[in-house]
Amino acid sequence: MLKKFFFNHTEAPPTFIDSIEDKEQVHIIRLKGPIDMFTIPSIQELKEEAEKEKGMIGKNILLNFGKVTHIDGATCALLLNILSELKQEKHKLVITNASEELKNMMEISKIGELFLVYETETQGLEELKKEEV
Repeated sequence: MLKKFFFNHTEAPPTFIDSIEDKEQVHIIRLKGPIDMFTIPSIQELKEEAEKEKGMIGKNILLNFGKVTHIDGATCALLLNILSELKQEKHKLVITNASEELKNMMEISKIGELFLVYETETQGLEELKKEEV
């Protein structure tokens, strides 16, 4: 459902989304390009619109940063915001393929331990499967 929303919402898919895969218990969102203070307002706007649509978010989210080219402090703020909202709904946020830059920024900001961060998408999905049991 989330894939349908993002890819049918506008004439062209958002520039920051490479692909979305909807699985039973998780939305896999593969990001690309810069995720920074210049793109985050668009991300926030689309996220808020998706939240208004009943059932659009409604499950765990795995964010794959494999094709992300640039991040900044606003990226960490966005991740904290998403994590907070998901926790209120009893869902989880998994981050995969995070660059060293993102890992370091999360560590310096003292927020690294709040997130489930894995090297690969497969590892992140395995963690979410463990959490279901």
